[in-house]
Amino acid sequence: MAAKSPVIIIGAGIAGLSLARVLQENGIQVSVYESSSRSAAQGYGITLRSWAYGPLVDKLRINFDEFRSAVATDGSVGGIGEINPTMHDALTGKPLIEASPSQTGSPEGEFFRANRNRLREFLLRGVDCHFDYKLVSLDMDEGAKLLNARFANGAVVTGSLVIGADGVFSKVRTTFLPTVEPSIASTVVYNGERQVPRSEFDSTIAPYMPHTNVHAAVAENTMISITVTEKTETEVTLTWTYTHQPTRTQSPATLLGESSAGLQVAILDAFAALGQLAPPFSTALAPEKIRQDRLYHWLMRTMRPPQDGLRLMASKGVAVIGDAAHAMPIFAGEGGNHALLDAVKLGQHLADSYSPASIDAFIDEELPRWEMASVGSEKRSLSLHRPLNIWRTLAEQAKKH
Repeated sequence: MAAKSPVIIIGAGIAGLSLARVLQENGIQVSVYESSSRSAAQGYGITLRSWAYGPLVDKLRINFDEFRSAVATDGSVGGIGEINPTMHDALTGKPLIEASPSQTGSPEGEFFRANRNRLREFLLRGVDCHFDYKLVSLDMDEGAKLLNARFANGAVVTGSLVIGADGVFSKVRTTFLPTVEPSIASTVVYNGERQVPRSEFDSTIAPYMPHTNVHAAVAENTMISITVTEKTETEVTLTWTYTHQPTRTQSPATLLGESSAGLQVAILDAFAALGQLAPPFSTALAPEKIRQDRLYHWLMRTMRPPQDGLRLMASKGVAVIGDAAHAMPIFAGEGGNHALLDAVKLGQHLADSYSPASIDAFIDEELPRWEMASVGSEKRSLSLHRPLNIWRTLAEQAKKH
């Protein structure tokens, strides 16, 4: 059913663009507004899982192999984003918990590594998307039952429904639920990015990453990973991530450097505290390499879905999806995959019955999934950041079985 006024989507990330594509596929007029510029990067990589991308591929009636080739981190060189999720000991290099790569029919389902920028470009195809539109306010014309979105550039856009896919600090959500704020998780995150010649990657890192775009390991209350974000014939973009569970006497905020120089020192100190790392980390995370990287840090934030608040928003024709509704820890791509599934599910509800009541029905259906995923992802985060002796004990026990 086509709407008299378009759906307004705030946020051109995975959730917003996926929803736009699903709505368009069902003949619903939609426009997307994004605060950042067209050239802004959309993160690095994400592990896409079949339970999330499968429904999207089906709804958009696209070929999966073409989709995967278009968005996989190594798609430009004929790769399919392979991942081997085996967890290694960062100090010895030995496998601790061996896991099977993505396989059809496996308990974990199929999965592959996608580049977020390539994924965004794929989802942008045919979408009416406006960049450099920062939302300032939302108000409702009660008589006409229409919503007005006002932007920092002076533009005012009127729509019948507004969907906030604008992340954990969602302006859409805070407009209606100003007291609902994400919590700071106890895990601190450091991240680095660099481009390396393909020949250097093939000789120093690739031997430790056969048939995988992610190599993960654990140390004392710490997880580290090296990820191929983009691979071409001549160059490889690598990112690494360090996540650490601080002791009770430490605050995650106090572990972050205030300046770029302070951040570099904090990161070098953090890696030094782990001890001598095994390859490929000893090479990829050598101090002289880290000093040349683009370095980032952030506090991980989580948020349980605010059930009553979501229903209040629905009564006004407003919904939030993805991190705007349920922020989760970054591990294993849980948040991004649930955002994809949110887009498909909400899009189908609106296609079946275009009204605020459809948003209510969407909330009723998806709340149990959000709650379970939020709790599960927080528990998974804690389990990944255990003392190293516990990991080694678990590995020994696994060998006996």
